[in-house]
Amino acid sequence: MTSSEYDRLFQRLKPYLPASLAARLTDPIDADTALVLSIHLTSLRSVLSTYLPRYLVQLVMQNPSPGRVSGGFRHGTVMFADVSGFTAMSEKLSALGKEGAEEITGIVNDYFATMLDVSAGFGGDLLKFGGDALLLFFEGEDSPRRALATGQAMQEAMSRFARVKTSQGVFPLRMSIGMGSGPIFIANLGSAENMEYVVMGRALANMAKAEDRAVAGQVMVDRATRDAARSFARFAPAGDDFWLLEALTDTPPPSAGEPPLPVSPASLLNADTETLLQDCLFQVQVIDGMRPFIPDELLARLIINPQQPTVEGSHRPVTVMFANFYGIDEIIETLGPAHEAAITEILNTHFVTMSRILTRYEGVVNKLDTYAIGHRIMALFGALQAHEDDPQRAVRAALEMNEAMTEVNRRTCEILAALPDVQADFGSAPLKQRIGLNSGFVFAGNVGSVARHEYSVMGDEVNLTARLMGVAKEGEVLVSHSTARHVEGEFELLEKEAVKVKGKSQPVRNFVVTGVRQRPQRWANLTSSPIIGREEELQIGREAVERAKSGDGVVLVISGVSGIGKTRLAEEIAWFGEQGGMELLAGACLSYGKTMTYHPWADILRAYFGLHLADDAPTRTEAVRRGMEAIGEVVWTPVIGEVLGLEIPDNDLTRTLDPKLRRQRVLDLTVKLLQERARRRPLMVVVEDAHWADPASMDLIHYVARNIAGHAILLILPHRPDDGLPDWTVYPHAISLPLGDLPDEACLEIVRGLLGPVTLPSALQQLILSKGGGNPFFIEEVVRALVDAGALQQDEAGNWRVAEEVAQVELPDTIHGIIISRIDRLLQTDRRILQVASVVGRVFAYRILDGVYAAENLEVAIRERLNYLSSLGLTEVAAVELELFRFKHLTTREVVYESLSYEQRRTLHREIARFIERTFADALGEQANLLAYHYFEGHDWPKALAYNLQTARRAQHEFANDTAVTAYRRVLDITERIAAEQPDFDTYPERLLAHESLGEVLTLLGRYDEALAHFAAARDMVAAEPPSLDQQRHLADLCRKTA
Repeated sequence: MTSSEYDRLFQRLKPYLPASLAARLTDPIDADTALVLSIHLTSLRSVLSTYLPRYLVQLVMQNPSPGRVSGGFRHGTVMFADVSGFTAMSEKLSALGKEGAEEITGIVNDYFATMLDVSAGFGGDLLKFGGDALLLFFEGEDSPRRALATGQAMQEAMSRFARVKTSQGVFPLRMSIGMGSGPIFIANLGSAENMEYVVMGRALANMAKAEDRAVAGQVMVDRATRDAARSFARFAPAGDDFWLLEALTDTPPPSAGEPPLPVSPASLLNADTETLLQDCLFQVQVIDGMRPFIPDELLARLIINPQQPTVEGSHRPVTVMFANFYGIDEIIETLGPAHEAAITEILNTHFVTMSRILTRYEGVVNKLDTYAIGHRIMALFGALQAHEDDPQRAVRAALEMNEAMTEVNRRTCEILAALPDVQADFGSAPLKQRIGLNSGFVFAGNVGSVARHEYSVMGDEVNLTARLMGVAKEGEVLVSHSTARHVEGEFELLEKEAVKVKGKSQPVRNFVVTGVRQRPQRWANLTSSPIIGREEELQIGREAVERAKSGDGVVLVISGVSGIGKTRLAEEIAWFGEQGGMELLAGACLSYGKTMTYHPWADILRAYFGLHLADDAPTRTEAVRRGMEAIGEVVWTPVIGEVLGLEIPDNDLTRTLDPKLRRQRVLDLTVKLLQERARRRPLMVVVEDAHWADPASMDLIHYVARNIAGHAILLILPHRPDDGLPDWTVYPHAISLPLGDLPDEACLEIVRGLLGPVTLPSALQQLILSKGGGNPFFIEEVVRALVDAGALQQDEAGNWRVAEEVAQVELPDTIHGIIISRIDRLLQTDRRILQVASVVGRVFAYRILDGVYAAENLEVAIRERLNYLSSLGLTEVAAVELELFRFKHLTTREVVYESLSYEQRRTLHREIARFIERTFADALGEQANLLAYHYFEGHDWPKALAYNLQTARRAQHEFANDTAVTAYRRVLDITERIAAEQPDFDTYPERLLAHESLGEVLTLLGRYDEALAHFAAARDMVAAEPPSLDQQRHLADLCRKTA
């Protein structure tokens, strides 16, 4: 291969390689590296295929064209298998919160794996997962025979789930199955960036009706299936042309199913370099074809090690959307196989329109599936990549999606009108849409079996979203109470009557979003109020104002994490500047505004020209023209008009500009506008949340920053200290103002400002301070959480009082969302380090992290990454000589730990405990407390019993009586868990010792009633022993202690 061919190959390979493997791409590539590349890419292609139905994998293998839209009718039998009993189980397990959602997911996956194994044996292709249901497709002439055999075998396999044991009791699960046969329409929709597949048609509608008619344990089919299967099956009529399967008289033997795609073709193991590189190119072509169906964030995780892919489940705050669109089934039925291309174009018009809106707000299409009425898009905000404003993003996307239906219907009518042989009148709006939204914690991860799964979310919040969509009216965006609480400040909401939905014992509050709330401009009519804990920074800001007023331009950079008070400080500085005669122009970057060119500058220029939303286009155009005329640049009005979103016709001069020159004119004209205004009156320009600036806006920020020296302009840039932001100190006239955590007294002053003169117990103060972590926004949110929990209540006079003591409070979703969104932006390596560290505790030793965290070049990598995490303010050094680190904020550790699945937590706790045992084998007594904690949290009950008993006895010996009581009670708790899970494990000696010791310690504490109860329990145990001298002595001793 030539050097240019190598370059082209490298560019094709790099997107699908981890950094360590990409570093091995050199010209020329040696045979060993080529083989490693081939195995990696083949493994990646193989693991991606497990997220897609078999028909789609085969289609891509035959024609790997990314973004290829296609659609057509296929003939076969579709099966829908739904489980009854999960709702009752979910209601019970949902009381456990996150742990309940994880337990449900484990049970569902066990069920899925069993049923998919059965269906694969008869050639079934899993098209869609639907909560706890499966949609299977059997293609070909013998599809009814294989589908019926599958249905019968699946019902037999349900005996495994007749009594499912859970932490909340035993639940029976049963399954109902519906089938329909005939042509179904399958389409692959979207673009090279994002694709989905959809299945629809009369056979599916009949299948859904059949399943709805079936009761648990039955297989119900439509007439087409019955007619095709008369020769080998017996049916009983069930009414309305549906038939109940009674027996199969001729069952096809199970097949081996489709052969698995080879992971490492044997023929390549001894191939030459050229052959291996050609194979790499082929694998990349196939991966290119699959990639649009896989979310980018999921693909990034799979690329790391596709031979051992780990997509671990996690608990996350997510906003779930279900968008139900209907009317398409009638069109498909009318057009039929003769118009496959038109059907596909209509479907693609709708999907691409909705998908692009969702992508703009960084929502992810999770699936496109059938529904009782039409079909629905399920989208997730925050599942793979969290943002602190996911609920707001979801609502904005939903409003735009419903608005976009006008254009979708216009295009649909055009497509239908171009079909001369179609006479049906579908009206001007043949397609309808309604949307439901809900926010809350879900369990996110792979759902299905090892061989076939999808990335999705499970939990009560998902089910509620689907119910809300089902009760929404055409054109409505209906949101839950939890979503409403997040977005009520930005959107107009109308509360509807609470509705009773399946799975909820109480009616559910719900709200219609009627529009975007028109709020007053944040930076208009500023007023001053006391600013707490930032007196020094405020003084620096005031000095910057005075410098700018004197004609010495200043760039004031206010940096800090979310909620730390950047905007509040900037507002106070801006108010001071206005009082001193400065003019203020402000614009804000949006979290979803990376593709919204010049968005903050458009706000600034609208204020500059005095434009108002109520003005019509000619009025706004004239205002801009006058402003440009005032600086002698009227000929360039169309260029500035474009930034403002005004369609001002080009003139002979602007028409000749290429994009590069046009961009330069925007930069020059904006600077001139600001400089000319500052000649008349000193000027403040605020670009809020600069870390979210789109590339064009960031270029303009830099250009303005460079060109304000010597002008009466103060450029204020509040932003977060995120990676990738420029170093503003390159400008001599820049002032950096980093904001750190507030001291405790300032935080308590914020609390007093919220609650007034209420005296908080010291324990409650410490709870607020530890959860708030010196962050003003967090402090306010924790106080609100305490109000919601009933710990703080307001009397009729409006005074706050402490209603009850609380030892703990759940972190509000707002805080969790802010922190998890920051963690999600880290490299996978860094996220994993934080996860392992969070299980160790707030303070963690490098030695333990090094011993548990599995990676190459451990020592160098972990130390480097810890230094990097410290630079971001996530961790810090606790003790240099001991190599101890800690989470800078307890809240960060809590969020990272709580996001881990319970299975991951337990596994890591056990690994940490085993490492401590190995490392400190000669001094285990000193580590007993740590081992007791980690083995208990790791659910290794025998080990936990031994170390907790050791901890309890030491505390009793040291007269640490309260600690001893806690430890002995934990010993009894562990013995109960062992009795339930390992009944053959004898814990009699430990139980007896714990009861007797608790009696002794509680006596010393003066808690006599509790002591007597434990002595009585010990006496009962000893009395039940076979009579002996030792037994009698022990019994007498217990009686003496009781007396």
